[in-house]
Amino acid sequence: MVRAIVVNRFALVAFDLLEISPTLEAAVRDQLPFPCFVVATHTHSGPGGTDPDPIAELLGEGPYVPSRPGQLAEAAAETIGMAVARRRAAVLRFGQARHPELQEERDPGGTADPTLSVLAADGLDHHRIATLAVYGAHPTLLPRGERLLSADWPGAAAATLEKTGGVAMVLQGAGGDASVPRAGLPSDPGTQIAAFGQHVADAVENVISAGSPVAPGPTAVAQAVVGLPAPDLSRFLGPFHGLADRLFELWAPRAATVSVALLGAVTLTCVPGELTGAARTAWPADQTIISLCGGDVSYIESPALWQNRRGEPLALLGPSLLADLLAGDRMALDAARAVP
Repeated sequence: MVRAIVVNRFALVAFDLLEISPTLEAAVRDQLPFPCFVVATHTHSGPGGTDPDPIAELLGEGPYVPSRPGQLAEAAAETIGMAVARRRAAVLRFGQARHPELQEERDPGGTADPTLSVLAADGLDHHRIATLAVYGAHPTLLPRGERLLSADWPGAAAATLEKTGGVAMVLQGAGGDASVPRAGLPSDPGTQIAAFGQHVADAVENVISAGSPVAPGPTAVAQAVVGLPAPDLSRFLGPFHGLADRLFELWAPRAATVSVALLGAVTLTCVPGELTGAARTAWPADQTIISLCGGDVSYIESPALWQNRRGEPLALLGPSLLADLLAGDRMALDAARAVP
């Protein structure tokens, strides 16, 4: 499924996919007359075939289907068109709360970030227009062997929130090192997904109730392109990584884009990878970080954990990746703040 939220002349477009490939992002942007974030919910059970990169095909996308990015982009354009047609005056509310009970660390001693961030838009008639929730926990409740399409828990949470009205998006925050705790959930995967989606939706509604109105202000969007470090698979392959590094470099991304949207006093930051909790602490606390937005440069881990051979071993671009993306964030943020 594709969902879209439009604020003034900025769009947030979410697909129930594992990742957003550069091919898909370019196809979506070509359809739009204004800036957008293109983001994946990161369900591990969505359709693949959107990325021609051989490494992406190997790591979960499956064989590339040339027609698929265009088809998805057309669906996004239609969805955004409907959102534009339904735009109306709104009051924004924003809130955050810590919900450690909704995630567990993937590795003992990890540093998962349990922050749930929620932005809600209500019409002047007090009816809900849109809800954006950002929380980090891998959407892997459907077992790997199941040959089924599923939006997993983000889709279930969004569908539950939409029962109260409007469109809802549930996206990944710093979930690179976090999974869903299965203790207390039903044994059936489908029932698990529905139950956990309900838990998340309940938490979102509580955050909205306790949130504060967002002071009116301009909408500004800016982006910065940064160069990326060379691949370093030593965390994954140990002393035998040299040849693999050189092969991976043939397809590894050379650059990435970090985007920032200022919606009044709320700052949304679009990061093209899977941010871990430890890496999240390097960002300003007042920014809401959306992972897997506009691409996927692998896991984004803290340099200290990476160099000490801890944290996520699939942080494939080495310890300087976080610093490069932070530099892009600062450039994009400065540019957005300079928009008249």
